[in-house]
Amino acid sequence: MELWEREFEAKAYVIFFRNGSVGIWHSSFAEPLDTQMPEDQQIERLFLEPVIDYCNKPFAKMYGFASPSELYGTRLLLFASERDEKNIATIRTFIRSGYNAKNLETHEIDREGNPHWFVNDVQSEFAGGNLIGIWGMQHEITQHKRLHDEREKIRRATSTQQFLLLQLLADGYDVKAAAHKMEIAVGTARIHLARLLEKFDIHTQEELKTHARSLGISHSNPLLGASFTDMGKWRFPSRKSK
Repeated sequence: MELWEREFEAKAYVIFFRNGSVGIWHSSFAEPLDTQMPEDQQIERLFLEPVIDYCNKPFAKMYGFASPSELYGTRLLLFASERDEKNIATIRTFIRSGYNAKNLETHEIDREGNPHWFVNDVQSEFAGGNLIGIWGMQHEITQHKRLHDEREKIRRATSTQQFLLLQLLADGYDVKAAAHKMEIAVGTARIHLARLLEKFDIHTQEELKTHARSLGISHSNPLLGASFTDMGKWRFPSRKSK
């Protein structure tokens, strides 16, 4: 490697590994992990034994620590419950992938008990066929998971007919044309829309657009559908004073 390449590599380390937003960590075992032992035994050991011997500041901050040194010597999965089925499935995937994997999700908590979701890319180190260490790069996806869960909650509360009607409105159909497309009576389509507006306390065109976006509804019209723009013709329920 040329000298200039080493210099650039050193700068990249400082910029991205030490000061970036990605958590970098390394863990090791006091006793190498026999990769031939039964899978469930490996899962138990992987939850309990790997110890953090290096991490960068972004990784420490994800758990509420000011300094990486505060995590040195602690269990890698100290903040991940071994009773969480999703975490167990993640460790199982790690093993079955040959101990090198990408996009491994874990559900953990920080030092204050706040829940977090992380995604890790991991690469393992071996000696004599046994696992002796693991390197990882960790990203936080907590906000993404919260938005996804909220969207799913709203989607479950929205009937299939209401969802389809909203999609057609977003694509520029008016209620009559949407009803024809859905092969239902116009009156039925109006009832679906009226119930949707009442259920989600929607009183304006903008609130209807916002609700559609919260469901992840795509649209062909940049204004979220011409019919949404023309919904001023629709009699929205009046907002009740509290």
